[in-house]
Amino acid sequence: MTALTQRCRFPETRAGQALVEATIGLAIMALTWVLITHVCYMRTNHVRTVMAARHAAWLMGHKADYGAATGSFFFDNGVSLAGISEQTLPLSAVGKSWGGSGGAKLATVSFGMSPDDLETTDIFPFALLRTEIPFMPSMVLTNYLSVQSFSAWPDDVDNTWTDRGDALAGVISEIVKSIGGALEWLGSLF
Repeated sequence: MTALTQRCRFPETRAGQALVEATIGLAIMALTWVLITHVCYMRTNHVRTVMAARHAAWLMGHKADYGAATGSFFFDNGVSLAGISEQTLPLSAVGKSWGGSGGAKLATVSFGMSPDDLETTDIFPFALLRTEIPFMPSMVLTNYLSVQSFSAWPDDVDNTWTDRGDALAGVISEIVKSIGGALEWLGSLF
């Protein structure tokens, strides 16, 4: 025994230190769980915005209703967290190698919410970000509350071949264009 413990009434223990370490450790584990849950959820929905944007652009090219279709790509949150916008690009903005004869429909699909909406939401996992864990910083990821993707589709995508003669003429036209491009490339070598 040391001289200090001989004079003290109670023996020396480390119970307080273990309790403090457990409290900090549990807070770090809770923070990690909340952040990993949110990041995985948003990454999954980012992939879903890519699919929804491609599908919406295709529907825009076909001049069909695309509004309700985008909500089907996301889990149980529905269309309330998903937004879509349409833009028509001219042929000059799309480029010479574009397959269509006109411009393109550009669909932008976003998923998520603004930091102002975070205070009143009860949608999982956004509601977890309001949790205040002792000894830990704020969990509001203001730059990762929403994700967005875009896709373009030819404006005249619904101009398809309807009979065998159109199909044959279209195929022959593409073959002639390919041969012309190959001959032009060969001519540039000499």
